Amino acid sequence: MKARAPFHCVSAYALRGFEYASESRDCTVRALVAAACLEYKDAHAMMELAGRRLGRGADPFLGLEIGKELGMLEFKRVPLRGKPDQDSIDNALGLFTETELRDPTAKRHPSPVRTLWVKGRYVYGSQPERRITLNMVLKKIPSGRFILCTMDHAFAVVNGIVLDSRALGLSCKVVACYQVFPMEAK
Repeated sequence: MKARAPFHCVSAYALRGFEYASESRDCTVRALVAAACLEYKDAHAMMELAGRRLGRGADPFLGLEIGKELGMLEFKRVPLRGKPDQDSIDNALGLFTETELRDPTAKRHPSPVRTLWVKGRYVYGSQPERRITLNMVLKKIPSGRFILCTMDHAFAVVNGIVLDSRALGLSCKVVACYQVFPMEAK
């Protein structure tokens, strides 16, 4: 049985309401609702301004930029990869250093010019890196509000709990991470 992330099911139908009942592929909108404490209609309008069409997916970064311009939220991109010699004062280090991501079981290829297919990825003469999984990210971000992205899905993580309408495996690959700071209600 696959290991699952700490998960709280957020019903897509309860979030949408009657007005958006027929909406599909709105994981980015639902992630904005959960992470930024917004109403569904406001998050939906933000994503429309960012270019999202009904029934189509969209990049959360575009919606976050619009939300920042409208003064509805603040956010910062959390780099997943960083160099071990970078200074971490300005958070340029990233969640994982190169040494943390090296795969000790993979073999090096002697030539930096030639490529080699090792365990599902090309290696260019250096040691291949492990993919960044949801489990690895959850260990690094125990508290706060985040939007995480896989190749085809976006979801919210609030204080280490995944808020989504479907259960995600701990081994799913994370490709982007944004920390969200909701604006205080006035």
